[in-house]
Amino acid sequence: MLQQFPSYKSMNINQTEVIKNFVKQGLGIAFLPKSVIEAESHQQLLHSYSLKECSHIVSSTYFLTKYVSVDIEEFLAVCHLIYKDASKN
Repeated sequence: MLQQFPSYKSMNINQTEVIKNFVKQGLGIAFLPKSVIEAESHQQLLHSYSLKECSHIVSSTYFLTKYVSVDIEEFLAVCHLIYKDASKN
């Protein structure tokens, strides 16, 4: 897809607030989870678009823990259910 934009420049930034501020200042676009920009979207500070061309992009989520407890096992079970339901949509 980026081949359509021959003069694009890419930056790797791992701080969500910095990314949102750059976009608000007109310094580019960003691919962020919708939940991250909900407040700004409601205030019309940022606009979100659904890009069907990017539907193949998948983000892996990892959960790291030093110890496994009953609470953690229950939390992971809920996560599996949520992601399983989300993949059906």
